[in-house]
Amino acid sequence: MAFVHEIKFFKHDDQLFSALFEASTRYSSDHWIKNIPAKELGIEKLPDQVSLEQKYSVEELGIKPFFYYATVPKLEFIDPMTASNWKT
Repeated sequence: MAFVHEIKFFKHDDQLFSALFEASTRYSSDHWIKNIPAKELGIEKLPDQVSLEQKYSVEELGIKPFFYYATVPKLEFIDPMTASNWKT
């Protein structure tokens, strides 16, 4: 189990993936959790302002930090209008 504070998107074999990270602390750099297909998070497309291969704070993207377990949670957006930016 890990608390996701940062996320990076990348493509592999033409599929969109999400790299999940715990936030860095003053004692350690960020901690990579896992790479998963973005669809497993309910992400169908990236908003125009989000670039591939760049790490973002989830809050910066309008997403509440979340726990990552063996089962993938549905993202909870800070503002419900933000959710529509991530759908086709």
